[in-house]
Amino acid sequence: MIKPLRGKILVEILSDCGLSAGGVWLASTQKEIYHYGKILAVGSSPVDRKGRTLSWPYREGDIVHFKKYSYQQWRDSDFKIKVFLEREDILAYERDLKLYAVNDYTVVKVDFKKKIGSFYVPDNKQQYTAEFTSKVISVGHDCHLDIQEGDEIYVLRMEGGGHEGFPVKTNNGVFFAIRGRWIYGKLG
Repeated sequence: MIKPLRGKILVEILSDCGLSAGGVWLASTQKEIYHYGKILAVGSSPVDRKGRTLSWPYREGDIVHFKKYSYQQWRDSDFKIKVFLEREDILAYERDLKLYAVNDYTVVKVDFKKKIGSFYVPDNKQQYTAEFTSKVISVGHDCHLDIQEGDEIYVLRMEGGGHEGFPVKTNNGVFFAIRGRWIYGKLG
């Protein structure tokens, strides 16, 4: 077994990918922008430029959700895809059927039926913004907003702009991992 270095985790990809005839791993859809996998090994906690230890909550066996294209991958002798991930690659992780946000991400359950409004951006007719209400599931430790689990918040979603967050699919449904800067208000 390979032991990851400081600030890295070793993950076996579990998301729906396939091997092309040319040996390239392909996602089930071209629009898939994240993957998930099982943590096989965890390196020691990362440190920042000032030498301070950063949060590193991961354990072997956790399911981790991460951004696509943010890692180097390879396949082992059993044709299983393995990757090393760093802190900034990770969106959220699951442990004991609970979903946890990390870094500056907040995991929310979006209620698309409660759309507040939308408008077109003049310079790009294919892009629009819309406001949705969302229930906070988990707040990452680097998200320094006045929100907590259970709050109902307003999220700015920009179609076509790549700022709507990353879908996180679990056995309990689909959630979104969004950066704190795209949250601009809460009820109450």
